[in-house]
Amino acid sequence: GKLEEWKVEIDTIVTGYSIVTREAVKYMKKHQISDGIIINIQSVCAKEMLPMGAYMYTACEHALDALGFGLRQELLQQKLPIRVSKINPSLIKTEKVASNPAYSQMP
Repeated sequence: GKLEEWKVEIDTIVTGYSIVTREAVKYMKKHQISDGIIINIQSVCAKEMLPMGAYMYTACEHALDALGFGLRQELLQQKLPIRVSKINPSLIKTEKVASNPAYSQMP
């Protein structure tokens, strides 16, 4: 892939996730939420490499796994009542996915 495309994926997926979760935690702390939950909706690519050549996307999804796990540990250490969970749906036929020739070969 091209470096600029990689930067866009990293900024959108990894940096975007980091900013949103940081702000969500700040909000929950400020408003003393007693049972908060952050639900990460990630791709199945967080668990397996799909034959679509989307290596940077898959790397970003793995990064979200690590960031979510780290956030969970941090919140536990701070004894904050905020849980972190995730959902890994299978591929969704977006324009980007459908335009990949390997998509039509997938079960």
